[in-house]
Amino acid sequence: MLSLESFKLLNPKISRFDRGTGGTPEITFQEVSDCLATISLPAAAWARLCYAMQWNYREQVFAYLAACLIKDKSINGTKAPYWIGMLEMCIDSTLTETHLTNRTKAKALKLRWWTKNNERHLQKCLYFLDQLDYEVRGAVTDWNKGRSVQDI
Repeated sequence: MLSLESFKLLNPKISRFDRGTGGTPEITFQEVSDCLATISLPAAAWARLCYAMQWNYREQVFAYLAACLIKDKSINGTKAPYWIGMLEMCIDSTLTETHLTNRTKAKALKLRWWTKNNERHLQKCLYFLDQLDYEVRGAVTDWNKGRSVQDI
């Protein structure tokens, strides 16, 4: 059964270790790659960044989130550094699973205080990131359902 932990097999350092006592492994690198091939490129980049800890995919996730905000007409040219900081904070806090207080959020963006408007902007960024995570989790669920039907 494929799980989100299985995406660690995509990391070359982890996949070279022996995962069992012999025989055929339950999940192989190829099966994890097949599951990733069924989702969009930004979602695959998020899976590689979040679960396989492949940091070189951070730029792709960042570019996708920025494109979503531009399409949503949230970003204007005068506040570009603000939005860049917002996206970086969003990705970092999600990857490290840390809860940020209003003071730490304001300090990260070099603001005096954290307002409701800032919180709405952060929630918008987190929404787009959650969409990627939902797509990854849905692909894992669909892959497991397809495999259980084949096993019967």
